[in-house]
Amino acid sequence: MDAALQLKIDIDNGQTYSKDEILEKLHQSELIRELTLDFPEKPLSLVWRLICISEIPFSNLLAYTEKLVGKIYQSLSTPFGFSLSGDKRNYLPCYNAMIVSALCRLGRAKDQQVILAINWINENQPMERGQIVDLPGFRFDRFGGCFNKTPCYIGLAKSVIALQNYQNVTNEFQYQSKLLKGTEYM
Repeated sequence: MDAALQLKIDIDNGQTYSKDEILEKLHQSELIRELTLDFPEKPLSLVWRLICISEIPFSNLLAYTEKLVGKIYQSLSTPFGFSLSGDKRNYLPCYNAMIVSALCRLGRAKDQQVILAINWINENQPMERGQIVDLPGFRFDRFGGCFNKTPCYIGLAKSVIALQNYQNVTNEFQYQSKLLKGTEYM
């Protein structure tokens, strides 16, 4: 069994490890070895690598993960969250939400970029049908229409999950109303 999977099972069963023991297990993991073999440069590859590595407990302790998060912030951050290019013309609510969820799992929920993304979800993500979203400069229509008369279910669901992940790690409930509205809609 892979060392990272064994670590997850052990932690889920209440076993505790020192930081050194955790790092040793992570460095023994074939999965970690595969995920850190190279460093992606393309935006989609960065996002998928971030999501993959965020699923492994304590991967936030790895220097590779820190470098990956830094690259995400450098390349994909905007004043309103995350886009696939760092530009709102390529903004997709589903990717913003997936990046937020991954960063929350990595212990980065209090980072300014994550808070900006959560605020965008709270202020702009429709959680019901018929809600008109008109944000100057955003081109949601390029990707099939995230916010038509019926909001894209994928973006809505991932945004609800992002709000829940944020709430779980921060114990902050200021987005509870939006979270409940989205959960009820789903």
